[in-house]
Amino acid sequence: MTLVLFASAIEHVVKISRIIATEFGHALLIGVGGSGRKSLTQLAVFINLFELFQIEISKSYDLLAWKDNMRDNLFMGCGVEGNPTVFLLSDTQIIYEAFLEDVNNILNNGEIPNLYGNAEAQGNLVENMREVDKKFKDYGDNEIMAEFFVRSK
Repeated sequence: MTLVLFASAIEHVVKISRIIATEFGHALLIGVGGSGRKSLTQLAVFINLFELFQIEISKSYDLLAWKDNMRDNLFMGCGVEGNPTVFLLSDTQIIYEAFLEDVNNILNNGEIPNLYGNAEAQGNLVENMREVDKKFKDYGDNEIMAEFFVRSK
């Protein structure tokens, strides 16, 4: 990406970088179209050696695809694999109000309710987390592992 950075843009990159480097850091970037919110965020993500996750909207994208993306890509990547990840969501990608509710839950609780609805999915999550953190191997309590998963994101 070819960028020409001026003083104000560099200040914004530093601010965004500091926010995303903070534990549980999140930001709402406001500006007119073409003001560089996405580009400056991508630069800050690169500087911090984080991964960038964005959803790709298509005509067939629905709530089920959203839940699958959140579960399989975002939460597994940052929770189970431990990759520091930035989730970038623009206003044009919000096609259902439930997207905002889920983002609000992520910001408040660190999870989306009923994302791992059935016992089999929860069991798979717990087993994946036990592989990540061997010190919990002796614990049989799935709730402890679920809490560890939420804290590790």
